[in-house]
Amino acid sequence: MAALTRLYKCFGHSQSRKAYLLDPQKILGNEPGGMDAFNHYKAERNKHVVHDENAFSQAFIGAAINDGTHSHKVERVISLACDMQLFTEENWRNLRLLTSKTLEFVIAETERLSAEVKADLEQESYEALAAREPITYKSPVGTNPLKRRDQSHLN
Repeated sequence: MAALTRLYKCFGHSQSRKAYLLDPQKILGNEPGGMDAFNHYKAERNKHVVHDENAFSQAFIGAAINDGTHSHKVERVISLACDMQLFTEENWRNLRLLTSKTLEFVIAETERLSAEVKADLEQESYEALAAREPITYKSPVGTNPLKRRDQSHLN
């Protein structure tokens, strides 16, 4: 379930990904059945995994009554939770294909963009490069998880 959720985050609209959004047609459009599988799993993710708007997960509460010969009528209150299995072996193979094709695209795109950035940076003097602000990682530990992270550096 985590792989399904993470894969489709790459294609969704988000404040943290507004600069670069993956296009499923660009990545999977030439794969036979690629877009059909993409749309199928996106619907599975949205309806059955993330938002749970489906009939595949159901819970029931009921009462077992006795035969009427006792002073109490209810023998026991019972509950039942039912989940339908969404992922068969064939489904996993299709999801693995979608994930691997997306990862291949992301790796190739990262290499391409890295080469562009490197070429741009090579045009600057060594002194200008050395004077740039260093990369700093800020641990999210101790921060408010409900507050959005600072994204001013993306503008």
